[in-house]
Amino acid sequence: MTTQMKIKTYLVAGIKAALLDTTGIKLASKSETTSHTYQHQALVDQLHELIANTDLNKLSYLNLDAFQKRDILAAHYIAKSAIRTKNLDQMIKAKHRLESIYDSISNPLHSQNN
Repeated sequence: MTTQMKIKTYLVAGIKAALLDTTGIKLASKSETTSHTYQHQALVDQLHELIANTDLNKLSYLNLDAFQKRDILAAHYIAKSAIRTKNLDQMIKAKHRLESIYDSISNPLHSQNN
């Protein structure tokens, strides 16, 4: 093999390696983004459901005190702003806050029914 052939072989091998390497990186990052997007959308859907479940107009029959109403309105505002900014940390905190409010409202209802 001449030197010219060796150089061609090294160039071709190097280009193939570079193409395979960059394609693998792009594929891995794309699948990561897809799973992240799916989790983000699932969290947004859960927040919308919790906001709908703790809507003050639907809960008007409970005779909530002013503190509970303010707490629900504040939690709704935090959840909606977290969805708008697409901040996952804020969305998780808002989800836990809405779940705790929903549990605190629903527990007395279950005890009254039993």
